[in-house]
Amino acid sequence: MLLGHEGFCAPLLEAMHHKLPIVAYGATAVPETVLDAGIVLPSKSPVLVATAVQRVLSDEGLRAELVSAGLERAKAFSVEGARRGFAMAIERVLQAS
Repeated sequence: MLLGHEGFCAPLLEAMHHKLPIVAYGATAVPETVLDAGIVLPSKSPVLVATAVQRVLSDEGLRAELVSAGLERAKAFSVEGARRGFAMAIERVLQAS
């Protein structure tokens, strides 16, 4: 399990790729990155963190759902997809000039 806060969320994507369930604070790009592939907390409340972690640790079904959703979500952020998006952006800039 990974508790995370990070600008682009690369550690969260890496955790998803490695079949780890996600519990993260809803800051920066976390909500858009995680979507339904983890538990996104509205604040850094220790009670909320403890409750979410306990749920993931004690509920095998929830854990399996989060792992499965995480593997699917991580596919949206492949290196090949990033390369294609970058190439398309450069192409648009070149066509506009």
